[in-house]
Amino acid sequence: MTKIHPRTAETDRSAIFNSFFPELENKSVLDFGGNRGNLLHFQPNINQSMYTCVDIDQDILDKGAEEFTAANWIYYNRWNNHYNPSGNQDEPFPDVGIHDYVWSFSVFSHTALDETIESIQWLVTKAREKVVVSFLNFDTEFRQFFYNKRVSGFSSCEDIVNMDLTGINNFYLINNSDVITNQDTLSASEEDKMILSFIDSDVIINRLAEVGITATVTKSLVPFLVIDVS
Repeated sequence: MTKIHPRTAETDRSAIFNSFFPELENKSVLDFGGNRGNLLHFQPNINQSMYTCVDIDQDILDKGAEEFTAANWIYYNRWNNHYNPSGNQDEPFPDVGIHDYVWSFSVFSHTALDETIESIQWLVTKAREKVVVSFLNFDTEFRQFFYNKRVSGFSSCEDIVNMDLTGINNFYLINNSDVITNQDTLSASEEDKMILSFIDSDVIINRLAEVGITATVTKSLVPFLVIDVS
């Protein structure tokens, strides 16, 4: 089950969101993997009635709907090895309409490469102007950050900082103790395990280009893929 993300100064992503989407008046927003609407909580300039949150946890969506009654809340029962292991691996994308802006934070750091590409392809079709999604690339500072975080929280972690990345397109850190490299999908055997997904920036740019999507990588706290569709 997806956890309720805390709302603190450290989890406030509104400044990052604003840097990509400075104009919010009369703009609709699709928040893919938006939990209980934390973006809406921290960014009151978003019009509630023009905000749509998609998430894989109905209970968390219900909490968001109780707080932001004018917003739109859509359940997406897609399988995720850790956050929704009882979901459907072939769950169709939901009907969300078209939005000016599409935003997704800390979703594709927990999904397989194929699912990431498939989801971004779909998100692009739902945007009028811009799609911005976070991911994790191979930059040492991000690998060091998550290594330290895992050691602090769980006492140990596979060394993803000093690993040899020669010939590696992507890798998954699984339960802090195993690393799987150059695999596009995740199997049910990894069910209910914590997974972090790291993708080489050039690899994901090229994979998106293969399906007709032009994206750039911008660093802001973590790497973001920026796709202008207007």
